[in-house]
Amino acid sequence: MFQSLMEKIAAIDIGSNAIRLSVAKTEADGDFKLIKKVRVPLRLGSEAFGPSHSFSPDLLNKALQTFIDFKHILESQGVVRCRAIATSACRESINAEELFQVVEAQTGIHIEKISGDTEAKMLLSVLVKKLKFDEKADYLLFDLGGGSLELSQIEHGTIAGSKSFDLGTVRLLNLIQTDHADKVDLVLQQYQKEILGYLDEAVLKSKNLVVVGTGGNFRRLQKLRNHLIKGKNNEVKPYELIYLYERLKKTPVKDLANQYDLSPDRAEVILPALRIMMTVCDKLPVKTFLCPKLGLIEAILHQMIIHPN
Repeated sequence: MFQSLMEKIAAIDIGSNAIRLSVAKTEADGDFKLIKKVRVPLRLGSEAFGPSHSFSPDLLNKALQTFIDFKHILESQGVVRCRAIATSACRESINAEELFQVVEAQTGIHIEKISGDTEAKMLLSVLVKKLKFDEKADYLLFDLGGGSLELSQIEHGTIAGSKSFDLGTVRLLNLIQTDHADKVDLVLQQYQKEILGYLDEAVLKSKNLVVVGTGGNFRRLQKLRNHLIKGKNNEVKPYELIYLYERLKKTPVKDLANQYDLSPDRAEVILPALRIMMTVCDKLPVKTFLCPKLGLIEAILHQMIIHPN
């Protein structure tokens, strides 16, 4: 049952590349309107996916301060309910619980750690509400984050199969920036083989395969496409994806932010993101990539409205 009384709610997405807070006002029709967004590029995955698989004291302090700042925002905005979700980096870090405990003790914000499968189901719930699925098309939900890739096969608006892969932009960036840069192609090829083995024959031989990309990387991809290729469109064709990669890789990473209006942390991961998209979809009959402005934040808010208690 939808929450009938309009109120302010908030969602926090604790990702591998950044922590995001969105404040929204619920509406009478069961939807919401975003009124404030904050993004802090802490990049928890840089340490969680490293040799120690743990957050350093410095990073823990920065994360705690972020939540203290969020608490002040929640209070100033008059937020009555907040839900915080942690994904890949916190799943892998051996001391994530230490962060959760100190955050709750000092701010009252309780953090939930969810699995990749749960993340995919949450995303699909909001996609079904916001998108119109074509009965004649096959859909592959492609949620690419800093630490993981969740692939879900969608049939008639429900998930027919879902799997999480330890393939994310921050993980790949860690390889590129270390002495293991020569292993990037091998790692991508291994995941490509694993993913092709996982997907059903219907997807592999589809005549109308649509990839629905969610998360910040796909939102930025769509904006880059509209800027460089021109024309407003929420779709990206496979050949456009290749064009964007070839165009962007000619620019030094330090110049990508200014030249293409990217945040510095996004500029660092956009090429790894494109490489993952291209590798995974290279042997798939993808007709188009849909890039809706939807991600885990929107899915959290959607669930908070459907299940207010």
